[in-house]
Amino acid sequence: MLRVAHIVPSLARADAGTSYSVPRLAAELIDLGTDQAVFCAGPKHEKTPTGPVIHFDQRYKNIPVIRNFLFDKNLEVLINDFNPDVIHNHGAWLWPNIKAAHVADRLGVPLVCSPRGMLGPGALKFSRQKKRLIWSLAQQSAFKSVARWHATSEKECTDIRAQGFSQPVSVIPNGVDVFDQAANSVGRRENTILFLGRIHPKKGVYELIKAWQGLGALTSGWTLKIVGDFETQYGLKCRREAVRTVQKNVSFVGPVYGAQKFREFRNAAVFILPTKDENFGITVAEALSQETPVICTKEAPWSGLREKNCGWWIDLTEHDLIQSLRTAILASDDDLQKMGRNGRLWSEREFSWASIAKKMIDAYSLEVNAAE
Repeated sequence: MLRVAHIVPSLARADAGTSYSVPRLAAELIDLGTDQAVFCAGPKHEKTPTGPVIHFDQRYKNIPVIRNFLFDKNLEVLINDFNPDVIHNHGAWLWPNIKAAHVADRLGVPLVCSPRGMLGPGALKFSRQKKRLIWSLAQQSAFKSVARWHATSEKECTDIRAQGFSQPVSVIPNGVDVFDQAANSVGRRENTILFLGRIHPKKGVYELIKAWQGLGALTSGWTLKIVGDFETQYGLKCRREAVRTVQKNVSFVGPVYGAQKFREFRNAAVFILPTKDENFGITVAEALSQETPVICTKEAPWSGLREKNCGWWIDLTEHDLIQSLRTAILASDDDLQKMGRNGRLWSEREFSWASIAKKMIDAYSLEVNAAE
């Protein structure tokens, strides 16, 4: 039986994509007859995913700054006890991901690495000096231990190659749970443009608010709804901008999860992700699964929105944001419904977890067989 140890620094809700995709992938792989364990630093609370999740103890939890690197006490012992055939690293720059490379080397098992967007140009700009230091001290050597990369898109594959790495790359997208339409239908859609996700500078929320202002009277009868944790310095900046310009039709709602999140998608006329850098963009796939057309910038790998007529794939400029929002607001209900149906069909065809898990097993098996 294939045994895979997944290493992800945290599964806290605030960590967005990996909090959902890593445990969900592990669960699907278990259903296909493999043995999986997800190792993370917590936090331990009732909202942490259940199932094959193993929490390792953390050092220096009470020391500011140092604690953010998530130094472990017993990660290697826990991985040894699990006795994996493959170690699958999710992410970079934090100690658990670096430690996993050392453990893979010591055990003589293949290391598969999913950068999870952390090698994208936009992501590398944030905390640039800190990342350069970590790169020289440990991260570069950890990456050299990788037997195979997992990229969630061709764009991420390009990002990996741009860093000079020549190991094999398996391009396998993230999956999405496609909820049944009838069970989750909410009737007629609201006149709402929805942003849902992490409120972070790379997501372009501030630029979205500025573009919304540029639409003027056209937004009458419509609402820009921003859903996420905005109790951060950047989130408060976005709220202040909306208040400063008396944007009464901008709504801020705290983070939502599970069925409530999918209701938000199904209530909205259009979902928008004005991101500055994205390796995949799980919220786009989730919106499509709920028949919601999508506006997304070209910094995310969603050219299919245009090719499959289920949304708009645009340049990240204020002009293009305004024009796409204008087009969406003026579109007929019939046109939006047709785009939504196209997106749903695409989501069902290409982003089902069963299909993705089978492709991942094939990628693991290539490295296990090569190591024998």
